[in-house]
Amino acid sequence: MTNKSKIYCAEVLVETEDGETLTLHVRAISASLRSKTIENIEDEWFKVLDVTLTN
Repeated sequence: MTNKSKIYCAEVLVETEDGETLTLHVRAISASLRSKTIENIEDEWFKVLDVTLTN
């Protein structure tokens, strides 16, 4: 049995305390999938690889 991981990318909008909106580009790697299908991504654990401020 082999363990497989996938890299996911997302743009995340974050509002700061002073009301400014920042756009972050996030790359993360999934935990070992162990040959299962992700049914609910909110239930998965991810390790963040990097975050880039895009604005």
